[in-house]
Amino acid sequence: DESLILDLDKHQFLAPVLAQLVAGRRASDPLFDLPPGQLTKTLARCGSLLGLKPPPLPYQLRHSGPSIDFADQSRDLVGIKRRGRWRSDSSLRRYEKGAQVTKQLRALPASAQTFVVRAAASLPGVLGGRLRPLTLSGLSP
Repeated sequence: DESLILDLDKHQFLAPVLAQLVAGRRASDPLFDLPPGQLTKTLARCGSLLGLKPPPLPYQLRHSGPSIDFADQSRDLVGIKRRGRWRSDSSLRRYEKGAQVTKQLRALPASAQTFVVRAAASLPGVLGGRLRPLTLSGLSP
């Protein structure tokens, strides 16, 4: 019985994509059927290509949402807390690290910075089937 809060304009493109993913599935079926360790391996490969040392780990995905929401001021702390389903302020403070987003982005080589900004901007079109995914040509570890 999990749900996602998609209340921001920047997230609206996800609603039809997620609706398509859940169509025909039972509520108990996993949304993504990844072999154990696959997400960690994929993040490590992407991190290597982007020059991230150390490479990102899956738990960091939970940190990035609240940090980005705080950094771009799309939610206040109460909204971030609600979205993350945290009961206590101390839990929220562990995850909200707005300054880390900027620090991590600036630590990337210039070519990687350009790539991640372009990739983020193209994501709605890629997931909506209107654009082809960007390639990592020109980026090397």
